[in-house]
Amino acid sequence: MVLGLFTDNPTVKIVFFTIGMITQMFFWALEYSEDKKLGYKEYFKEGNWNDFTMPLIFGIHIFLYYHWKLYEPELQYKSLVYNGITIFTLFQAVVKTLLYVRVIDSFGFLVQMIISVFADLVPFLVIMLLFVCFFSLMVFVMGGQFDNGDYDGINV
Repeated sequence: MVLGLFTDNPTVKIVFFTIGMITQMFFWALEYSEDKKLGYKEYFKEGNWNDFTMPLIFGIHIFLYYHWKLYEPELQYKSLVYNGITIFTLFQAVVKTLLYVRVIDSFGFLVQMIISVFADLVPFLVIMLLFVCFFSLMVFVMGGQFDNGDYDGINV
């Protein structure tokens, strides 16, 4: 699924994106049948949000890539929205892989430990994000000016 992100050849990218979308639709059909069997309240109570939304996010990722013509060299890596969706797609793939690896006995404890560490980090990350936003706004209000001449990709 994510192999299409690591090539610049348009033909190879289309092949990887197509294979990725076909597998995503297959897995989404499995998730939909499980949703129908359990009922949506019970299905989503078990934490299947990642499985259910993964094909949708991947489809948006592919659509934006071709709709905004991000295959053209002068437009690559310029869209903040597309880059955010790409990062979210990669994050979903890692979470899905961790859930698949969890059933192997030797990896089960490690995956459970990683999940609990990230769950324990949430309060810290909220406070840290709050402080980052506060200090960023403080610099903005004080009229901080920064030279971005060395960074060609930043358009401020």
